[in-house]
Amino acid sequence: MSSTAQSTLSAETPNTKSIDEFDTIIAGLKVHKVNTSAFRRSLTCAYDPRQSSMAIGSSGVSVISLRIQTLFISDWFDVSVNGTSPILIPHFLNEIPAKVDLQVQVVHGGKPYIFPGIGSTQRDDDIAAEYGGVAFLYNTQHLKVFVSVAKEHTRGYGRIITTGGGSYSGPFSSMFVTGKVRTRVWRLPELPTPIFSITSGLSISTDFPYQHLTVCFGTYPDLVTVQLVFNDGYVTEGTGVTPVTADDTGTNNICGVVFGVTQTSITLWAPSKNEDMVACFCDGWGSENLR
Repeated sequence: MSSTAQSTLSAETPNTKSIDEFDTIIAGLKVHKVNTSAFRRSLTCAYDPRQSSMAIGSSGVSVISLRIQTLFISDWFDVSVNGTSPILIPHFLNEIPAKVDLQVQVVHGGKPYIFPGIGSTQRDDDIAAEYGGVAFLYNTQHLKVFVSVAKEHTRGYGRIITTGGGSYSGPFSSMFVTGKVRTRVWRLPELPTPIFSITSGLSISTDFPYQHLTVCFGTYPDLVTVQLVFNDGYVTEGTGVTPVTADDTGTNNICGVVFGVTQTSITLWAPSKNEDMVACFCDGWGSENLR
């Protein structure tokens, strides 16, 4: 009966609406996804009182190793304390890489070990203690790689890698003043699809040295990259920790932005005392004076 009634109605009242009128009716029935409760819930996190959800274990270590197809891998280049700094390594992307991995290789007991480079030097050469590492920044064409280089009044002891002595202990204790470096770079399409990204409207400085972003990962993310973009087109990266010997009461330069993540946030910190900088490659780091 219902079907017959509908047919009769169609016959008695033919449809005279235009396509534009139908489009208007359909548009009025649509709801943009940002106005749905599902979308709003994706931007918030429910409180979970379980200890495993609220904190990373105080003594636990998690190691995640991934194999992601690499767009470009450079040759190995020799580096040494008091040698050439910076050296240029072209990457041929003609765009800012989405991710850069600077690999630093040293040899101990006939076995090569590879360590990651750092996105900024962490202090200058003003303190009579070991300093160093291998630092880098990059643009659309190449990487600049920096190692420690003594000046006339240098007080620090430059190193490429330190694996022992002082506060460190492990399977071997050594310090290295020579090594090799190479770079691996990726564009965004070669990486897994990001679950969160912000590319504008965020800044950090020694005057405003703190940023806190509320997000909702749902779990600890496998990979987080923080890129610091400068006015000259160069980019460097934030680091996870700052293992430095420093003197904040003097003119010692402390540099580098560190970051940490939880299931619900990303937090950035920059140094903010005396002569500190968000990134620097100067005063004991070679021929250029970048800060």
